[in-house]
Amino acid sequence: MAGIADVSALIRSREGRNSYTQSYLRENVFDGYSDCSSLVWKCYERGLGIFVGTWTGEQIDKGTLVLKNTDASRKSLSKKDLVKMQEGNLVFWGPSRYDSRHVEYYMGNGEFSGHGAGIGPVRKKATEYRHTYQLLEVRRYVKSGGQTSGGSDPADRKELFRGRCVADDVNVRVWAGTDYENIKSYPKLYVGDIVEVIDYTQKDKYGED
Repeated sequence: MAGIADVSALIRSREGRNSYTQSYLRENVFDGYSDCSSLVWKCYERGLGIFVGTWTGEQIDKGTLVLKNTDASRKSLSKKDLVKMQEGNLVFWGPSRYDSRHVEYYMGNGEFSGHGAGIGPVRKKATEYRHTYQLLEVRRYVKSGGQTSGGSDPADRKELFRGRCVADDVNVRVWAGTDYENIKSYPKLYVGDIVEVIDYTQKDKYGED
C-alpha cells in the first residue's frame, strides 16, 4: 500500500536534478523541471494519487492545519514546532494567508526539501531555513494511518476548460480585480502558456467565496 514514504522518495529522487521554472514546463517534474509548488503537487499525485493543488494558493486551502503563525516577523520554524509535525507536511511562507508565495516539503527528521531557485530541489535543516516572507502555516495532507486529509483524488477534480493564452503580458492575480497582486507562481501569462480552469473556489481576503 502506498504511503507518505512514497511521496518522500519521489521528492528525494528529484533533489539536485531539476531546473527551476514557472513556465508550463513546471508540470514536467519527472523530466527535470519544477518550482516549489509543482514539485509537491506532482509527487503527491504520483506517490499517493491525491491532489493537493497546483500552486501554493490552492495548496494552503487543502489538508488540515497543523500550525498557524500570526507573528509577522517570524520566518522560520522552532524545535517545538517540529514536535507537532509529520513527514509529508507542507510549510508555507508569504505576505499573508491569502497570498502564499513559497512551500517546502517536510521530509521528517528535522529536514525540508524544496525548490526555490536554480537547480533543485534542495535539502535543508528545517529550523535553520528562513524565507524572505513570513512563515504562514504548516498543513497535513495524509493522516498517520495513511488516509488522505483534505486532499482530493485527481479524478474528482473537474476541469472546466483548458486552452492556451493568445496574448502576451496578461496579469494573473490572486483574486478578481485590479486591487489584488499578481500571484507569484504565474504573475504573467504569455502566448502559448497553458490555461486550465477547474471547479475550485478559494476565499478572498475578506473570507468570501
